[in-house]
Amino acid sequence: MADKFHTAMDEASVSALWESPNADATQVAETDMDNAERRVLILENPAYKESPRSGTTLNMVVNLQVLMPGESARPHRHRLNALRFIIEGDGTAGTTVDGIPCPMVAGDFVLTPGWCWHEHSHEGNKRAVWLDALDAQLQRHLCTNELSLDHQTICHHHGPKTPIRVLA
Repeated sequence: MADKFHTAMDEASVSALWESPNADATQVAETDMDNAERRVLILENPAYKESPRSGTTLNMVVNLQVLMPGESARPHRHRLNALRFIIEGDGTAGTTVDGIPCPMVAGDFVLTPGWCWHEHSHEGNKRAVWLDALDAQLQRHLCTNELSLDHQTICHHHGPKTPIRVLA
């Protein structure tokens, strides 16, 4: 019985290894911001590429995000719950969650509950890098994935053919 269990677990296991996140963060940091709002490297598991729920796992999306000195991400909120593990940071970059500043220092862990207004900003002189993990796949599956920017809510409902609605 134990052999069948371990064999099934081994067969179900799908993993991907990103060997050099620092090199990846450097590549992301070189992104031209004229055509992008943020510098994000999506850590997508190649085993799920054909799945409608592609991501790092079937329930989570994990990204490396880079914020360079003087940059910011505008205030927004989404139904997704987010956790951020800070890889590089000296506290001069931060996330403000519902008006509460959270300086980001390497080794810190910052939680952003779903539907809380938040923004990211950087006043320092070295890049800040963090790992974002969001329950995007779960929210898509539950048809609860929404994003608010500039007081408009954009609904991303389940399914590739479902249109995106903007609610004023």
